[in-house]
Amino acid sequence: MKKMLLLVMLLLGVSATYAQQVYNSSGKTNYKKKKKGGYDPDKLVLGGGINFGLATHYFSIGTSPFIGYHVLKPLSVGVGLGYLYQRQAGTIDQNNKIYFDKANLIYPNVWVRCNVYHQYYVLAGYEYDLISVNQAVPDLVTGEIKYRRASVTNQCALIGAGVRNSLGGRASLYFELVYDLLQGQYSPYPAGIPGTRLGIAFGM
Repeated sequence: MKKMLLLVMLLLGVSATYAQQVYNSSGKTNYKKKKKGGYDPDKLVLGGGINFGLATHYFSIGTSPFIGYHVLKPLSVGVGLGYLYQRQAGTIDQNNKIYFDKANLIYPNVWVRCNVYHQYYVLAGYEYDLISVNQAVPDLVTGEIKYRRASVTNQCALIGAGVRNSLGGRASLYFELVYDLLQGQYSPYPAGIPGTRLGIAFGM
């Protein structure tokens, strides 16, 4: 019986010592210290959505999945790969008929986002566009409009702003407007027509 009492007292003493150590290091029980440094899955950002643009004689639609990581609490950086279909007025013939240029774009990109106030953020990015364009051009002899295929490239330096709305957990619905500072000949973001993005992201 004495041996049993001694064993119980010993176990209680060990438990009390352990509980005191946990409380002293954390201020509360059942506390687990987080690892310092290294990869943290809670900082991962995943998402994608629809890109679209609409104006007089202009239409575009596409998709742009991305992945990123929070390097600081308000700041995240990442990469993406997008696709865009674009249709815009190209040439008008002598009868005032509009012929549209059509293009398919694939664009790898890098980006950075910074939260500035609650759900609002600003962003910047760089895109390298690989474009297959079907362009309407007049024949120099007959004046007849013909389509000519070409493969071209384009670079975009983007700035913009966005807003996100929590859907619960780590999921958010986001809406962005972006503008291309370079305005190259084949830019998918023509002057006066900001790029519009709508999608869902996790960890944003």
